[in-house]
Amino acid sequence: MKYQCDPMKSRGVCFAMTTWLLVAFVSLAHQPVSAGEESTEADVRLFLKQHCYRCHGAETHEADFAMHHLKFDVAGGQALGRWTQIAARLKAGDMPPTDEPQPDPDNIDRVVAWIEGQLTLAGQSKAINAGDLHTGNHVDHDLLFNSQVDVPLYAPSRIWRLNNQIYRNLADGATDRALTRTDARRRVTEPFSIPPSPDFQYRADIGLMDESTAMQLIRNAEQLVLEQTRKAVEKTKGARKTPAEFEPLFVEDPPATDVQVKAAVAKQFELWLKRQPTEDELTDYLALHRRNLKSGGLIVGSRATLMAVLLHPESVFRFEVGEPETDGNLRRLSPRETAFAIAYALTDTPPSEGLLKLADNGQLTQPDDIAAEVRRMLAAPKPDKPRIQRFFREYFGYATAPDVFKEAAEFPAFKVQSLVNDTDLLVKHILQKDRDVLQELLTTNLSFTHFSLSADAKKRYEKEIASFKAKLKKDPRKYEGQSPKIEKHVVYENYNLPDFVPPEDQPVRLPPKQRAGILTQPSWLVAWSGNFDNDPVKRGKWIRTRLLGGTVPDLPIGVDAQLPDEPHNTLRERMRVTRDTYCWQCHRKMNPLGITFENFDHFGRFRTHETVLDPEATEKNVDSQGRPKGKIMRDIAVDARGAVDYTGDTTLDGDVHDSIELIHRLARSDRVRQVFVRHAFRYWMGREENLGDARTLRAADKAYVESGGSMNALIVSLLSSESFLYRTTPDTKVSTTRDSGGNVAAGNGQ
Repeated sequence: MKYQCDPMKSRGVCFAMTTWLLVAFVSLAHQPVSAGEESTEADVRLFLKQHCYRCHGAETHEADFAMHHLKFDVAGGQALGRWTQIAARLKAGDMPPTDEPQPDPDNIDRVVAWIEGQLTLAGQSKAINAGDLHTGNHVDHDLLFNSQVDVPLYAPSRIWRLNNQIYRNLADGATDRALTRTDARRRVTEPFSIPPSPDFQYRADIGLMDESTAMQLIRNAEQLVLEQTRKAVEKTKGARKTPAEFEPLFVEDPPATDVQVKAAVAKQFELWLKRQPTEDELTDYLALHRRNLKSGGLIVGSRATLMAVLLHPESVFRFEVGEPETDGNLRRLSPRETAFAIAYALTDTPPSEGLLKLADNGQLTQPDDIAAEVRRMLAAPKPDKPRIQRFFREYFGYATAPDVFKEAAEFPAFKVQSLVNDTDLLVKHILQKDRDVLQELLTTNLSFTHFSLSADAKKRYEKEIASFKAKLKKDPRKYEGQSPKIEKHVVYENYNLPDFVPPEDQPVRLPPKQRAGILTQPSWLVAWSGNFDNDPVKRGKWIRTRLLGGTVPDLPIGVDAQLPDEPHNTLRERMRVTRDTYCWQCHRKMNPLGITFENFDHFGRFRTHETVLDPEATEKNVDSQGRPKGKIMRDIAVDARGAVDYTGDTTLDGDVHDSIELIHRLARSDRVRQVFVRHAFRYWMGREENLGDARTLRAADKAYVESGGSMNALIVSLLSSESFLYRTTPDTKVSTTRDSGGNVAAGNGQ
């Protein structure tokens, strides 16, 4: 590809590069997943008539969902959302209901494939794309971990769009960190918007570009090049030194030679793309530079040439195409692709010089060599490995607690960000030991308690403690049994601690009957709560999908998800509406799990009683003239009983007394551990698992178990697996389902 563009005289904007950015992702679209013999519209009509119209037809439309008049123009109007819902419910196995005759699984696959095909034609394939993270649990768990099925790998070539953290680090490196020392850094805006996701944010399927993103990249490139060249052009005091290779570009007499122009381009490639340009690229950039000078003059034209490198496709996308076929339909990632994949799997920085040297020397080709390098990187204190911590933040979801609005008047001392920081510290504490990581995260009663308070706050609290101790010493009878007032608001109410614990004494051990791991951390409880109450549905869905590997479809169209406003009833009592026949098909998978957390309030405080309105006493609470004097409340003992059902593991199913018993039971489960491995796979691979990944998943689970629950061992196994290191040719297909006899419906082939 020739990079030809004429800069605007005023800004030096390279529009051909913009066009490249806008179309680059489209050029490497994902390959569709096969679902066997194709269905026709007539087949789908017959299927709906046989299995769906009785409950969603002309006479009955449960949940206000009718199909008998559904338009088969899938892309049109409301039909799009309805067809998406139908496909999602069929894939989840929730429809038809279990008490209705069940269609052949192969017929379901063909109907879903027809809908997906229609959505693809309508440009809406991502609605239920099998590569979306929230559909991963549809792949049969037993086939992945507990069978002898050996389906060949299915991992299509793809490109990753860089994330904002990586982009920021590239910008700092390209300017020798000049922007970190000036106000200019604040003018380099993060260009990428991250679409909402129910699971992990950084995936290989979010590479779409739009005009606003491209224009922001151009503005950033202009600002970065200004900073790189300010010293040479403007002689600005305090500016970072311009790279020596750039300086000849801005000298009019004598003008830069071809060799000097190529040297400047090569330096920019080194700074931004971490490689040297090819001879063809140097020739193209030299021609571009000549046109830029003619169109924009010396300063604008030379800066436009340097900007073009910052708008190179590799500055926005990371390619995972693989080398020419090396083993049948498999393409091994090139050593350079492997180096970048490893670096960005653990860090937000490009590969180190040492890692790139290994790649250049051909030492990143064998799994054992790659595993050794990953172990070395994990053991090294530098660079930081933020993506490991980020995995747990996104897996548990506790970092979203600040997004949940809470009424300040109800708990004035509520410090939600401090709670998130506490859980971050707990995760780091457990990762440092790297033993039985998942079980510790789920069951430990250790906790940091507002450890990350500001220095000023700590001084105030220490002053309050000293003052209180002086009062206690002077008048023991008056102050005996009391506590420092400020600390009571900050620590007591969030963690139910009997005494103040200074930060240096942390983590502290909380009562084991009150706390068990991340799911009883106030940050997690707040993140999965509502604005004014607990949310057993959210919490139950999290456990069903993240720990048990189950599926729960999205809320059907037309369903009112509001609980009745009954202040005299407990939340458990108000949730009776979810037991209606149609609602219970899904809520039976969530409510019994989520309701066990009723032994906490929606601020994450442990409780044994909850307060509700006493209507009879309130009615009688009037003054002498019969006017209401106010509400009368009463305490009711918390009922946190629940159950584990529909897991596919008989050792898990059964009633539980509360969330603590639930968590400890789940933490001992092989299935829960394996589901955790599946989520780790999705995070580090940037895609969903399929049956072709079974070997990778089993090996990762084995590595974790045999290492005594080491997260590092799990990561090493994933990053040296065939799923990570190989890509398949475009015409490779894979099945992720069983046929009516319980066998894999289709293999993987040409």
